[in-house]
This record gives sequence, C-alpha cells and structure tokens, in this order.
Amino acid sequence: MRSAVGRVFVFLLLILGTFLWIGQAVTALTGGEKAAAGAVEVSPEGGETIFWGKGRCFTCHSVGDRGSAVRGPNQGVFGEKFPLPIGARAEERAKERSTKTGQNYVALDYLVESVADPGAYVVEGYKNEMAIVYAPPIALELKEIKAVLAYLQSQGGEVDLEAIEKPSEVSQKYYAKMAAAGRRGRR
Repeated sequence: MRSAVGRVFVFLLLILGTFLWIGQAVTALTGGEKAAAGAVEVSPEGGETIFWGKGRCFTCHSVGDRGSAVRGPNQGVFGEKFPLPIGARAEERAKERSTKTGQNYVALDYLVESVADPGAYVVEGYKNEMAIVYAPPIALELKEIKAVLAYLQSQGGEVDLEAIEKPSEVSQKYYAKMAAAGRRGRR
C-alpha cells in the first residue's frame, strides 16, 4: 500500500514539474525578461523594462519582430496589418476616438485609454481580453504605467514626458481611475 501511495506522489510531482517547465518555456518563447529591481523612471527606457518585465505586456503583445506573442496587437511595424508602430498609430486612433466620442483626443489620450479601459477601442480581429494592468495580479503603479506610455510613444511617435506628467482632461480621468485602484490595492 505504501509503495502505491509513493508512486502516485512521485507521479504527481512529475506532472507538476512538467507544467512548471512548460510555463517557463512559454514565457521564454514570448520574449519575457526579468524586471530590474528598484524604482523605475518615467522614460522610454523605464517603460521598456516594465513592458518586457513586471508588466508582462510581452505575453500578449510583440514589438515589431521582438517577441512572438500574437494574442494582442503588435506594437511595432509588422506586416500589412501594422504598417505603423504604435506611437504613430496612436495619432490615427486618437482622431477616430475624437470623432466617436466628441471629445478632443490626442495620441497620448488614446494610449492612456487603451491601458485604463482596454474595451473602449478594440482593434479589429482581436478580442476584448486585455488584463487590467493596474489591478492584481500585475498591479502596476501609475508611475510604472506612465513609463510604459513613454515606451509606447517612442515606437514611431513623439515622446512627450511633459504631457505624460501633465495630461489632458481625457487622460486625467483615466489617471485618477488607475491611481484610485492602486490605492485600494495597497490597503
């Protein structure tokens, strides 16, 4: 009897080990990297660290030919579907959002909205399934999100750190939403 229980235990450990190994392999295939420890600065470089690390953005998005994720839109230039990187694409999408909502959107507003309310604009051919990155388990802080915004802007657009720190009215409401969620999560 004891040897049968032992064999079942060893078998379960092997199954668990296999699942852990597969999870690690998938993360490595999608371009995941370990995040650097410490505070991040609001800059394209800081945002790149968050995108490819703690933010886990790479599990759904690639940037051009970096990464292999296809669950979400590519954030770089990639084939006919994405002839412009997200920084430039955001300008076009901001115009669409302005027309649809009646509010004046700029490229940064589109990017902020995409992070804060991913279902507001879903790219054709994709599902509304983006994680709420400012809520657990990812739980990015507002400063980290601002860094990712700078990184996304740097992909073919103008990086405007001043606008990120002093956003428009459209972005302010989303910043407030994300900051409030962050405070609730840290209690």
